Amino acid sequence: GRPASLLARLFVGNASLQLGCSPPFVRGRLPRLPRLLDDKMGGGASRGRRYKAGMTPDQYWEQVAWPTSEETLTILRFKREDAFKVFQAFVDIDGDNSGEMSVEEFHSYLGMPVTKFSERVFGILDADGSGSLSFEEFSVGVWNYCTYDVRLVTKLAFDIFDVDHLGKLDIPECDALIRMVYDVDDVDKIQGPPSGKEILEQIDINGDNEVTIDEFSDLMESHMYILAPAFDLQRALRQRLLGVKYWEKETEARKIMFAGYDSLEHSSWESIKEILTIKAKERQDAATAHDEELQRNEREDLQSDQERAIERHRERQMRRKRKLQQLKAEELPEEVAEKEAVDRLKKAKEDMERDVPYDELQSRLVARKELYDALENLSECAQKARAAREGKMTERAINKDAEAKTDELLMTKEGQKRLKYEVQVQYGQELLHKWSDGNRFQAALAPLFQPPEEEMVPLATTVAVAVVPQSSLAAAREAARTVILDEHREECREEAIEKLEQKKRDQIQQFAKMFEEFEGEYGTVNTKWERLWDNASYAKYWYNWESGATEWTRPAICHKCDEFIDPMDVKCFSCDAPRTRANMELYSGISAAQFKAKRLAEEEEDADSVYTS
Repeated sequence: GRPASLLARLFVGNASLQLGCSPPFVRGRLPRLPRLLDDKMGGGASRGRRYKAGMTPDQYWEQVAWPTSEETLTILRFKREDAFKVFQAFVDIDGDNSGEMSVEEFHSYLGMPVTKFSERVFGILDADGSGSLSFEEFSVGVWNYCTYDVRLVTKLAFDIFDVDHLGKLDIPECDALIRMVYDVDDVDKIQGPPSGKEILEQIDINGDNEVTIDEFSDLMESHMYILAPAFDLQRALRQRLLGVKYWEKETEARKIMFAGYDSLEHSSWESIKEILTIKAKERQDAATAHDEELQRNEREDLQSDQERAIERHRERQMRRKRKLQQLKAEELPEEVAEKEAVDRLKKAKEDMERDVPYDELQSRLVARKELYDALENLSECAQKARAAREGKMTERAINKDAEAKTDELLMTKEGQKRLKYEVQVQYGQELLHKWSDGNRFQAALAPLFQPPEEEMVPLATTVAVAVVPQSSLAAAREAARTVILDEHREECREEAIEKLEQKKRDQIQQFAKMFEEFEGEYGTVNTKWERLWDNASYAKYWYNWESGATEWTRPAICHKCDEFIDPMDVKCFSCDAPRTRANMELYSGISAAQFKAKRLAEEEEDADSVYTS
């Protein structure tokens, strides 16, 4: 006859044990066990096989399947290794490497023919209604169906015929439901006990020719055999994928996870889509919250860095302030006077550089006298401050600098060798004086510690230093270090004296140059020429307040006789004085460049001779 439906004969013995009853059989059909345990999960069909895009299944899993489905599978509590087993089964089912599972491939994998009920189950797995399943659809659908409890399996069968979603079926719809589940065209073909008619009578408990979802669910709690093929299909999927115990555990987890979603008012697929949406949103919200937390932490870290930077800047300012206070506290009175003299000279220069009209000529004369008085005062104060600093520099040289040089020397091999020699010398002198004043025996041996020649160590001293404890050499070691330190003190003192002499010469030269620059810029202290300001022409001019002469361009004034030098003259013919460096800038005679270069060279030679003397 025609092939028998698997739904009526799947795991007959197992179903009987599970349901605690003898399931009804379809007349004229013999039960047989399906091919469920031919291969282990994710069997060898996928080994050494090229799947999509030329990749092996393992490569496709790592690069495509898991990255694209990780979020959904994680929400459904699939561990990575369990999800991989489901993927291996999917690859085994997908014989044409299309990346999708067809109805025929699905039934072939389970070893069952296509029936109306199995098609409906496949349709539940097929979320987008494309007629085939992607890996993610397959995983979600398998999880959905395999985690059904009795109540949800009952609702699955009920919802297939409750097309108007009124929550109730009439007797003809119940008849169609039974026929579809058992894959028969007439309920009379369902043998008992109970028979097909008896099943229909048991379904309509109150005889009102209508069955509500609540009535149908209550009936299934005690009469599960009515939907035995549906439960057998679930058990087949469970055994084929990950095992019955795994799914029983996940079914209990679903009751907690889907609390409030799995109800008789919602279809199971609506529930899973809702929970996936909510869980995905929760994960997205968690990711957003994580990003916000990272940004907040980054802002806090940035703020902390800014605060630490401000604090470090404040600490540097405080250290600088304390250093200035320390320097000020250590400042000598002569140095304070020198600073005051500098400030006075700055003020005098500002007054001289101010443009004044003829009416304020007298203030210009006063400013000139103050300028040179301030310069003379600064020269005297600088000399006194330098002399005062010489004492501090000399003291530092013979103490801190000498100590530093000594410590640096003693850290070298040469220094250790020198220290060893001085220790022997000092210890030999100590023994010589001590034994000379000792008993007869010691006095007789004392000359052995007398150096035969200068800078030589007697053999007796060398032996004594080698055999005595190091503690006995403490005084000699300290005396030896003092000898080396005194030598360095003398060296540092001589170096300091030489540096101080150089500073003195530099200071004299510096002030000589400063006087020359002041005379070139402002004129000599007794000059009769003053630079004034003409408000009418808005220009500077030079006026001789004694002769009344006026020049509108800067004149070359002799620093000796205070006479005007013609721009074409190489020197002052009034007193035969050569042009100064400042007046050389105003010379415009024949071969001016060569004359200027020669004059400057002579001035530098004169300055070197003065410096040397």
